[in-house]
Amino acid sequence: EFSTAASTLPSEITEGDTYTIASKTYDSGWKYTLTDAAGDAVVFAGDTDTTDCVVTLTTYKDLKFSDRKAGDDTTNKLPDFFTNPIEGLFTYQDRLGIFTENEVILSATDNAFDFFRTTVRDLLDSDRLKIRPAQADNESIQQIVGYKTGLIIVTNRKQLMLYGQNGSLSPGTITIIEASAAETDLFTTPVVVNDSLYLAYSTTNGGGMYELFPESQSGFTVRDVSLQIPGYLPEGPRAIQASSKHNMLFWLDDSSGNNSDALGQKTIFVYTWDIGGKQKQQSAWTKWEFNETNSTNSTGYKIHNMVCLNDRLYMLVETTGNLLLDYIDLDISTPQTDLDATTES
Repeated sequence: EFSTAASTLPSEITEGDTYTIASKTYDSGWKYTLTDAAGDAVVFAGDTDTTDCVVTLTTYKDLKFSDRKAGDDTTNKLPDFFTNPIEGLFTYQDRLGIFTENEVILSATDNAFDFFRTTVRDLLDSDRLKIRPAQADNESIQQIVGYKTGLIIVTNRKQLMLYGQNGSLSPGTITIIEASAAETDLFTTPVVVNDSLYLAYSTTNGGGMYELFPESQSGFTVRDVSLQIPGYLPEGPRAIQASSKHNMLFWLDDSSGNNSDALGQKTIFVYTWDIGGKQKQQSAWTKWEFNETNSTNSTGYKIHNMVCLNDRLYMLVETTGNLLLDYIDLDISTPQTDLDATTES
């Protein structure tokens, strides 16, 4: 989907044609470069001017939804995503969740594609949930993350907590509170580590990281865990991941934005901490630079993505024309000079 100030397609794009996403960059928002279907020629590149045409990916097709069997457009309304773009999907407590910029809706518990009430006479616990949080103050919903026994709804400038009675979400028992009012990065999915939620943010000096954690049963505190390193982190991480077991958080540089022009998408910033009782006793930021002093010194080295699973940090790496799946064993006790590639395609 293309959105422009004039609500028209750019001249290079023809409606109904197929295009390939060649690359994306970050500058106050993701910008996509499109090629023809074969990937041979660039037909469109998003400009750094945020008023120019921006590509929005909407790739959900042919979903078979259950029909509305009770009520009408007043008593059993259509989901917002029937008429507005889908911002994201998630699952929670045996429900499929879909959200737009204004609304969160979770399916019925026995049917992932049933987004209507079974009856308009009673409010059944198993029926779909349809939420338009007033606490968002007309800010767009950007991310939704599962957190303990509820969901964190992230908007442009607020973080809302949605939870149900006794930890179970149902139409008649859900509650929404404002957890914090921190302005965070809109394009990076937050991560949960134990009781804390970590959210990236951007400033004119680069990037930073907030920690959101519960202070009481209904109150949250926001702490800037990057306050001691101003200007150290680059703007707009490509991804963040975390290991609860090792008390480690990983920030993958995207090689764009402030402080990252020379890093080349081959640097991971690492935040580690030690816990004593219920509090952090000490913490530190470090930087892992890949392919700098490596004996192979591969050309065209880029880390495209990463994911933390169990005791390993897996990285999808492009190097010397190949795509590799590398991993770092976070439990390793013997230093290694060069990391081994585990899968090559």
